[in-house]
Amino acid sequence: MIKVDFPFSVKHKGRFYAAHEAFEADDSEADTLTKIGGKIVDRAATRTRAAPDSKAATKSSGRSKPYKIPSPAPAKKG
Repeated sequence: MIKVDFPFSVKHKGRFYAAHEAFEADDSEADTLTKIGGKIVDRAATRTRAAPDSKAATKSSGRSKPYKIPSPAPAKKG
């Protein structure tokens, strides 16, 4: 199953959907719906996948702690 969003109102399987109201459709209809202007918002395979741990998510996204600028050393006199 996929979720499809249209920028205009559409009738799908006997029901009218308002503009930008996402609805579910079969995977086999994906090509037809995108050709007439629909945008695939979500796929069932991505929704059933388990959410990663917060530590694993930050490591896999490539984000690291920002570089910390060291405080300047006191100037030596003399």
